[in-house]
Amino acid sequence: MIEIDTYLKIEDNFVNIKEISLIDTVKDNVDIDYLEGAIIIKYWSTEVTGIKEWDYVDQLWNYYIKAIGECIRTGESTFCFPDQPLRVSMKLNHNDSCVFSVNFGAEEKKTYFDSFKDLAKEMLNSYLDFCKVTGTIFNYSNNIHQDYKSIIENFISRYI
Repeated sequence: MIEIDTYLKIEDNFVNIKEISLIDTVKDNVDIDYLEGAIIIKYWSTEVTGIKEWDYVDQLWNYYIKAIGECIRTGESTFCFPDQPLRVSMKLNHNDSCVFSVNFGAEEKKTYFDSFKDLAKEMLNSYLDFCKVTGTIFNYSNNIHQDYKSIIENFISRYI
């Protein structure tokens, strides 16, 4: 089972975007030009990425979605966090499984997902939730959302 949650860094706290009413009350303390936060990815309750891998969360989401699209097209992708020394790579295997790696300098953490399709679907749904919440609360427009509409459509036509 794959769980993906987005947290916004508000002052010194991380708040799940599902806490819309809480975020709405403190939205004036958030700089939408530097939207900090974390994308928590868990696979069978094991943390793949967590709060300590926080960064500019809107940019990070864009990088993840781009990586999913690249993986769909080529079978692998790599990117670095916007402002942290972290590198993420995904490699699709012939049986739809994939290897998801996070490098912290010399340290590497690998997670083997049974289904890239399930990972990509959860990533895309969580990304759309993030866009919906930030658009509603902050009147924030993530133009990349439209740019990756074709990736989402390609994914749906290929896998669903």
